[in-house]
Amino acid sequence: MLRLVGYSDRLSVAPGEDIAFMVSADGLDRYEAAIVRLIHGDANPDGPGFRADPVASTIEGGYDGRFQEIRAGSYVAVPDHPALRDLASFTVAAMIWPTLPGSGRQALIAKGGHAARAGFSLDLDEAGALSLTLVDDDGGTVALSSGKPMLARHWYLAAAAFDAESGRVTLVQRPLKRFALTDDEATTTAETAIRPANSGTPLTIAAGIAEIDDRGPRTAAHYDGKIDSPMLFGRALGLAELNGLFGPSASREGLVAGWDFSREMRSIRAVDSGPHGLHGTCVNLPARAMKGWNWTGTEMNWTRAPEQYGAIHFHRDDLYDAGWQADFVWTVPEGTRSGVYCAHIRSADGAHEDYLPFAGRPPRGEATAEIAFLMPTASYLAYANDHNSVDGEAAEMLMGRLIKLQPGDLFIDEHREYGLATYDTHADGSGVRYSSR
Repeated sequence: MLRLVGYSDRLSVAPGEDIAFMVSADGLDRYEAAIVRLIHGDANPDGPGFRADPVASTIEGGYDGRFQEIRAGSYVAVPDHPALRDLASFTVAAMIWPTLPGSGRQALIAKGGHAARAGFSLDLDEAGALSLTLVDDDGGTVALSSGKPMLARHWYLAAAAFDAESGRVTLVQRPLKRFALTDDEATTTAETAIRPANSGTPLTIAAGIAEIDDRGPRTAAHYDGKIDSPMLFGRALGLAELNGLFGPSASREGLVAGWDFSREMRSIRAVDSGPHGLHGTCVNLPARAMKGWNWTGTEMNWTRAPEQYGAIHFHRDDLYDAGWQADFVWTVPEGTRSGVYCAHIRSADGAHEDYLPFAGRPPRGEATAEIAFLMPTASYLAYANDHNSVDGEAAEMLMGRLIKLQPGDLFIDEHREYGLATYDTHADGSGVRYSSR
């Protein structure tokens, strides 16, 4: 199994420019790095074989190894704010379309409530039913569940209200469409002595926060599915108000935040249309401009009816930028030939190695040859981290030979958090829209 992996911050670089390399060494104290020029990368025994020529560089030498973590999973992060810290009674609600209910706890809207962190979290519980978790300053925890598992890929109103004075909790789980012999609707109430406290953490949508370190939040309980129009009130709405939240006469009295995912859909900003402007950031590129709960089927172009495409589809295995720290930086010397280069990293005993490829460009604005080669980096990215060697159905039959799995194939099969190719599917079966190095 690979224990030494990495990536660069750029796909191509010209003389005089810098390129940084991020490396994770799992259980290795030291590793060596060098720049090589790739001459022939095909290891087919009928060909000339693999060839990479060494290039003298300033980065050549030994480095201390360190493990760098992949934090996959998409969600929305909203910075803490006095309007969030001052909550006593509250209501949280959204329209949701879960794709993997029953696959573990999944956070919908959370302000704490995970890893004994003070606060609250509106979730799907382990069985796929709506639940609300409350955690006080002492770690005291209570969770109320609807007890009715949801169907996959169907829309539901998911709402919870907490009255701080009485300790009364109300859960409303209502399907947008009802089916015969399906028991998935619930209104549940209970009283508790727990009073959720504020932990000062960001509010998150589609994930909970397990801890916060120097890299930021480490999230858990990622939600798979779509969320539309999440909202937060600073009071406990009554039952009639909860059931009418998405009706024509819906109450907005006491609204703290209402995130309108149909706005700025080309960006990673989650716009709050409420009074405090509690805008969030979409982390790890969830899929935007998705059909919402109110999609009528009359318009297939989201730009012409954005209000019907106000859902975001979140995945536990979305990944945009691993966010690792750089281990070394190479400034490409003037006069360096164009071509395909790699940072070759290897353990001292040679048992573990990786090649981190990049294109060496000619000087910018200068023609150095009569023929230009356009490197298809978009195609390379589309196939990056491809899992077809393991996941592909009838791959051996299609290729007419046995599959020989390389260490890299085995590594990304075991470590799905390292990202997916556009020919893969997410854990919930939906297509992959973005591929990242």
